[in-house]
Amino acid sequence: SYIMLIFFISWFRDRSSTRTMTFLIATVFLTTTLLVEKWMTLKSSAFIVFHRYDQSLILKRLGDSAKYYGSAIDSDPKKNRELKDYQLEHRTLKLEESKRMKHFFRIEDKRIMVLDHQSINTDFGFKPDILILMNSPKVNLERFLKVVHPEIIVADGSNFFNYKSLWQRTAEKHNIIFYDTAKMGAFVM
Repeated sequence: SYIMLIFFISWFRDRSSTRTMTFLIATVFLTTTLLVEKWMTLKSSAFIVFHRYDQSLILKRLGDSAKYYGSAIDSDPKKNRELKDYQLEHRTLKLEESKRMKHFFRIEDKRIMVLDHQSINTDFGFKPDILILMNSPKVNLERFLKVVHPEIIVADGSNFFNYKSLWQRTAEKHNIIFYDTAKMGAFVM
């Protein structure tokens, strides 16, 4: 955009054929870039666990539509800085709020389970690839990992610090990757 603006100002000052061609090439290049970016957004998907202190925020995007789930989030997505920044990155993204947190997600071939203080259930009929811990669930992770053995355990900013350090030691003991959003930032898949 800046290069096109510079070419436009230069063309406006001196309307020669060379400057006209340069401006037109810059316009075609910018248009092509925007179209390719939109096409790539339509063909991709994402699952993000954002880091928010004392809150949870999950976003699931398929193409140009996204649904976000969370605890204590503002109903206006413009007030949520993380959502606004993500929406700016994907210009054509349509955001939709979910009133209730989902506990099971599927992104491509990965199964994701969300475990919070409201839903502690080990009888769910499948083994999740990713386990997300939020709102400091009172779960014995050692015993829980005997039933399920996920590839990754993700703890967001809504969990107590001492719980996360205990979970990290348990995950390392079972050779499972532990991802703490407070230390590593948002979990993006």
